[in-house]
Amino acid sequence: VAMLDMDEVKFEKVLNNSIIKIGFEDTLFKVLYPLLNRIGILWQVGTITPVHEHFISNLVRQKIFAAIDGLPVDRNEDSLTFLLVLPQWELHDIGLLVYNYLIRKNGHKTIFLGQGVPIQDVEAIDNQVNPDALVTSFSTPMEVENMSNYLRELADHFKNKPIYVGGIQQDKLCDSLPKSIHKFSSVLDFKSRILA
Repeated sequence: VAMLDMDEVKFEKVLNNSIIKIGFEDTLFKVLYPLLNRIGILWQVGTITPVHEHFISNLVRQKIFAAIDGLPVDRNEDSLTFLLVLPQWELHDIGLLVYNYLIRKNGHKTIFLGQGVPIQDVEAIDNQVNPDALVTSFSTPMEVENMSNYLRELADHFKNKPIYVGGIQQDKLCDSLPKSIHKFSSVLDFKSRILA
């Protein structure tokens, strides 16, 4: 209802009540993710317009940024460094923001480059900071060959470093990718397998 009315105050009230009752992380998984999935369906069948989706997505993005900002920055010497990046064609960054939140909440360092980053820039950052792992995500429909080629190029550069791939398009990828590439089916799968 808050989305349809474009009512930020109503949205904030509902979301803040949920955060108080069940915490930010459970609100993320039990309220916001189902909401975003439902919005995607409503948008596809024409019940809502892209404006509604953008309105809610930006409010959700703000909440995730605020939660990330509230996490401590100091790390211990066992912390890993994760590079988080989306390819040039990918503009949907909410999933990547959630991975950023979870990684930092689990005591690791993140370098968040965000959306639409050319692969040459990713390679340059790797050379500069030498992260332990890379996380990316595919949500926008794209030719499987383009996604696979992108991952192969990353794997060629990030020799023997794990590359974690999420998003709704990752399930289209074949299993003949380099061994350093690890697909995960959801944010909960990422949390339980990679951050456990």
